[in-house]
Amino acid sequence: MLLTSHIPPLVLAIVVAATGVVRAGDDESADAYDIVVVTAVNALPEPLHASFQANLITIKAAAAPAIGPTPESGIPGGDADRHYVFLDAAAGTQASAEDRQRAASAFPHDRREAGRICRQHGREHCGDLPWVIGEQYTALLQVFQGGDQAVILREAGMLLHFATDASLPFHTTRERDGGSLHWAASQATPTNRVHRTVGHRCQIALIREFRGRFEAEVRVWPGRLQRVTDPIESVFEALLCTHEMIEPLVRMDADAATVAGIQSDGASDAAWDAFYRQLSIQAAPIMEARLEAGALLGASLIRSAWLEAGSPRLPMGIAAESAPRTPPAKAETPGGRLVGSRNSTTFHDSGCIHVARIKAENLIVFDSIDAAKAAGRMACQTCKPGGK
Repeated sequence: MLLTSHIPPLVLAIVVAATGVVRAGDDESADAYDIVVVTAVNALPEPLHASFQANLITIKAAAAPAIGPTPESGIPGGDADRHYVFLDAAAGTQASAEDRQRAASAFPHDRREAGRICRQHGREHCGDLPWVIGEQYTALLQVFQGGDQAVILREAGMLLHFATDASLPFHTTRERDGGSLHWAASQATPTNRVHRTVGHRCQIALIREFRGRFEAEVRVWPGRLQRVTDPIESVFEALLCTHEMIEPLVRMDADAATVAGIQSDGASDAAWDAFYRQLSIQAAPIMEARLEAGALLGASLIRSAWLEAGSPRLPMGIAAESAPRTPPAKAETPGGRLVGSRNSTTFHDSGCIHVARIKAENLIVFDSIDAAKAAGRMACQTCKPGGK
């Protein structure tokens, strides 16, 4: 359920980076990509799962974000255009959320036509993400047929990187930063967290702050994988769902700032802690769903490319029979009790499937639903403790 309370107005501002080259971790972080890779690999059928799981480190390395120019840097062209698409390019900077979504729905799926629309509305580049994923699918299909181990792993990892890009809402809009709140974003905030923009806070800092929760909650069951017949159309379908989440995230970000009493980027660490706790309650479920969507897209594309290639035997050197799909060790839980993890804001019945991922040292037990809610916890939407 989306936020329905009154939200203070936002002061939208585009933040332009001072330089064209950024440090990895400033504008991108490996957290989201790692989570999508692990989730996608776990959803793959055999023998793909065993092979990829045995080479997970290699795939993660290929999927990791790279250092380089970003769309915010103002540098046209280049590799940065591969990682985003401005679905709302035809909407003005003052357009409503509804107008932005209509523009996104009408965005051309033809690459040349998209470029024409983009230039017509004052943008030299609108990004190439959907077509890059299509090209990456073709590349993976070809290497499955060719059977080179190292290339298969690299191409699959890169495909999962772009699938993650397609799941991050602020990679789909011309307002890449999501707007600042009530202050001018600072490039020099003396903190280890990334606080500068809504996009950073929701897509990087929130996931980094509660990575344990995201790792526990984000999952895709193998039965959900889809047979992809048109990669580009499948990507656009996913991108439109991703784009719909921008407005709710911006509003939740503003609401969290109000609750935490943050009015400048120089707020105290305690204020930022309160901010992210509040943001996790409202926005984390959306971001969990988006990372699941990225994993589903990536795993479906990998499986479909393998099937289209004729389900070839995996080449020598990729362990096809190793790395069995075993769930993480389950912490001992008192039967019938309510439990949670120190790394999340959710509580579960002790028999919930999600509890299997909670490490023993992170297990928390609650005496009642009221006690769990008093601790700031939300009921798990899978097991629905107490029938709530």
